[in-house]
Amino acid sequence: MSFDAALLSQAVGRPVRIQLSRKDENAWENYGSACVIDQRVGVDANGTIVAWDYEAWVASRGGRPGYDQPGNVVTGMLAGFQTAPFTPRAAAEPAGEFRNGSNAASSYMSGRIANKAGGAGTVASERVLTHTVLSPFFTGPLRSPLRLQNTFAHECFFDEIAAHVRVDPVAYRLSLLGPSTKQPA
Repeated sequence: MSFDAALLSQAVGRPVRIQLSRKDENAWENYGSACVIDQRVGVDANGTIVAWDYEAWVASRGGRPGYDQPGNVVTGMLAGFQTAPFTPRAAAEPAGEFRNGSNAASSYMSGRIANKAGGAGTVASERVLTHTVLSPFFTGPLRSPLRLQNTFAHECFFDEIAAHVRVDPVAYRLSLLGPSTKQPA
């Protein structure tokens, strides 16, 4: 909305205020990214998760406008600015420090890059792969990019795993968190 206000203010030559109803926001604002998330785990005879596999397909177009990409939102595109080009990247081995900004890696994974674990969990055998596909609709973060979608998928799946191994889901979750993330009793 701040971008909308800036464009309107420039058009009329004075400050403007924009106030949208929930209906307006759902009709004109960017949509959250649609996702298809496929997860599988390997569980040993004791019910311990020994491997976690995550693969997602995410529809994306646009995003935040930024100072150099005003076409990344509906208003900017309607004003004639170009949307940032869609350029998917080839898969690559992770490097550097573990960063889980989109929560693609479940909190129960160790977040291993090379031999260093940077996540909160104890599941060390993990694969996290996200495919981004071009969306026909403008998309953007709902509070944060993909965190809501991924967290919902992880936690629903985790409840299914707990039911499969017949354990309390809360106790099971706590058993998979590293020592630094557990609260004292």
